[in-house]
Amino acid sequence: MYKTRKHLSEIKHDSYANVPEEFGPGWIDCSLGINPFGFPEGVGDSMGKFGADIVNNYPHGDTKLKNAIIGYWSENALLCERRIELACGSMDAITKINKMFIDKGTAVLGHSPQFPDFGMDVEGMGGIYETVDMSEQNGKFDGVRFMDGIEERHAFCYIDNPNNPTGQIIPLEVISEIAKKAASMGVCVVVDEAYGDFMEKANSAVNLLDDLSNIMVLKSFSKGFGMAGMRIGYAMGSIGLMDVYRKISIPFCVTGIGTILAIEALKDEGFLDESRKKIAKAKKRIIGAMDNLGSLETSPTVPIMTLTHRDKEVDLYRELLKVQVLSVSGENFGGLGKNSVRFRIGKDADLLLERLRLVVKNWTEGN
Repeated sequence: MYKTRKHLSEIKHDSYANVPEEFGPGWIDCSLGINPFGFPEGVGDSMGKFGADIVNNYPHGDTKLKNAIIGYWSENALLCERRIELACGSMDAITKINKMFIDKGTAVLGHSPQFPDFGMDVEGMGGIYETVDMSEQNGKFDGVRFMDGIEERHAFCYIDNPNNPTGQIIPLEVISEIAKKAASMGVCVVVDEAYGDFMEKANSAVNLLDDLSNIMVLKSFSKGFGMAGMRIGYAMGSIGLMDVYRKISIPFCVTGIGTILAIEALKDEGFLDESRKKIAKAKKRIIGAMDNLGSLETSPTVPIMTLTHRDKEVDLYRELLKVQVLSVSGENFGGLGKNSVRFRIGKDADLLLERLRLVVKNWTEGN
């Protein structure tokens, strides 16, 4: 009909960022991966203090925010402005990296299960998204298997850490070995740390940036810092890689208000520490109290996890809808089925446990 790219008609695009019509009061949203405990106090204090000029004018706070990011990571890497680029959330950075690397037929290596929108964007660019299946051994990420899958024909490798949807943290030494193997083949490694603020800074791939020039690290303020509505992210890498990235980026990626709030958020690492403690406490309770429901490999401080029902014929997403709990179906993720969901821990563990037990009760009585 119109002159759109022909291969797009052959691609299935069904993002999980959808809310059913019946969602409303009384429901518990355990779908999207925000911080269930809000955002730093300083962010809230800064709201409502903006002048009209911040709406009327183009934002010019990139340098201030980049300098705040440099200071935040000063004990982990020697960064400079040329090694950082801001983005409208980490997904914006992903699309730019794909645009940076991918021509028609370009192969990219990922693993499954992982963030599905990445693979969809690779295919949307005309690339080929290949994955190393990690669904065995309870979904635990296997670094050796992943390294065995890297070939010179791959433009880059993509790893999300912590993993989405399992919420497991991949040790930094595993990421380091993968990056070294990839470097020997001239392959870059993109580490998506959208959920990275739910792990200690010592485990971030930012610690590898000074020694390995083939790594790019993606960060977001949407998850740990609880600022999903502001759409702020950033990418970091070697000067060589970021100079290329800059060529396909656009100015004014982050709003003026978002810049101010992001700078304020970076001042409060105590908020992240407290959030991780609260999440670990709630997650331990939920995992320990489940009956007929299990979970794939996961880490205590990360709010998301993959819940599984032992009966593979059970549509767990639909069963949770019946008790007014919104999750993300495992069918959205490679290597998972309808008996799995991505599930985010909420503030009220007691209420969540009550609803989960009701799912198990309904299934038991129906069988």
